[in-house]
Order: sequence, then C-alpha cells, then structure tokens
Amino acid sequence: MTTSLVKCERVRHGKPAQVEFTACYQDPGPEYGLPWLFLFSAWSVRKADWLARDQYRVEEIPASGGRAFLLHRSEAAIAKDKARARKGDPDVPTRYGCFLANEQDTVCECRGFESYGRCKHLEALKALLAAGHIDHPLDRPSDAVLALHAAPF
Repeated sequence: MTTSLVKCERVRHGKPAQVEFTACYQDPGPEYGLPWLFLFSAWSVRKADWLARDQYRVEEIPASGGRAFLLHRSEAAIAKDKARARKGDPDVPTRYGCFLANEQDTVCECRGFESYGRCKHLEALKALLAAGHIDHPLDRPSDAVLALHAAPF
C-alpha cells in the first residue's frame, strides 16, 4: 500500500481553504480485482481516528492525450447518498470518471468539480501519479511474461 499526503484547495463555508488528506493506493494484483483508492480526511485528535473515509475501486481506461480513471464508489457510500437524496434529485452516481492530461487540464464527473472546478479525486490521483505510485499500463509486464516467471510450486 502506498500513501501520500495531499494538500488541496477546497471551499469551506463559502470561502477558499487549504485542506490536507491522506490518499492510499493499494494494488494487490490482477487476481484480486481492481486496485483500491482510500481517501482519509478530517483527523480527530479526540477520537484518534479519521472522521471522513472514502474508498473507491480504480479502473484505468484508455484515453488519448492523458490518463483516464473510473473511480467506482463503495456500496455504503452509494446507499448513504440514496438515503439523503430528496425527491427530484438526480440519480446517485455509482462511479466518477477522471481525466488528467497535464497539471491544468483535468476533468472529474463529481459534484465538487462541477461546482468549483477542483476536487479531491483529481488531487489524489495527481499526487499518486507524481509520486510514481500508480504504474502506467504500458510499463506492466504482460500475462505471458508473468507466466514465465511464475513459481513452480
């Protein structure tokens, strides 16, 4: 599991603020399914625990001109948003699409990006990519190469 401390601009109570959160990326291998992205924020000294926890399954998809990811939300987060939704609200998203072309050309499908032009998903992905924690798909060995180096036992 790789971890990065991320500082990003957010909007708190209508005013810009800089917040810190921890992004953890875990890729145990293809036999365990998609990699995980965990975002932890709002550390409580009194409780000695994170007050906000988000988890996503990360799927990288082909994109020209940059890198694109689908962040699949957890069932608990989807259920929580459905319980809070009012009649007439748009459907609760089950995933967020994120595209990173360079430092300034980024897009996310979340409500935070739609409202403010920035979000924690993009900040986490940018930090993890810059630190080298997320491999480029072309840098990974093929299944045939992995089979050649598999242990005989």
